[in-house]
Amino acid sequence: MKVHEIAKLCGLEKEQVAAELGITAEGKYWMQGVDDAPANAFLVSKGVQPPETPEVDQPPPQPKKGRSARFWSPKRAHYFPASDDAERGDIQFKDWIYETERDGPEAAFLRIADVQNRTGILEVLDKPYTDVEVAVEFELFLDSLIFSGADRSDGPSREGMRMVRAFLRGDELGEMDTVNKNSSTALKKAVRMTKSTNRVFVAGE
Repeated sequence: MKVHEIAKLCGLEKEQVAAELGITAEGKYWMQGVDDAPANAFLVSKGVQPPETPEVDQPPPQPKKGRSARFWSPKRAHYFPASDDAERGDIQFKDWIYETERDGPEAAFLRIADVQNRTGILEVLDKPYTDVEVAVEFELFLDSLIFSGADRSDGPSREGMRMVRAFLRGDELGEMDTVNKNSSTALKKAVRMTKSTNRVFVAGE
């Protein structure tokens, strides 16, 4: 509340209000703002009921935007041109991952069973497998990506590690320290504990 507004409510001169509030009467002192607490106390001391503070309309809370749909491809740069009817745009995988709107035409296309069967593309889900046996088979699948050589003694493949890291979102990778990012065991565990796919992994497949 400004000095001149307080003076008007009290029926006093601006100079008197300023002096009693400890405000120097210089320049446009009557435009100086006074915090609600001292302004209201001053009004009450003069027998004036402080005005009610109008409620400010708060904008309705915005719904949280759902996380994007993510698809993993065994090919680092997989490309599907836009559909002829232009209902679906180009699909370009980058570093084994493609992200899009969950309910968009691109996601619908990548969920087609024939497309997934022909390409090995998987939809990455932000929840772990609940079936222990399936989770174990999923980890074995991740293991086969990391250890792509004929013998495990060759050590983890650098590209295989990156393929497995791609299952995690950027913020999730950011929360991992460098040691765990570069540990095949820790990396597989991080993916297995937080991710699943639309595929049910079965032993022997």
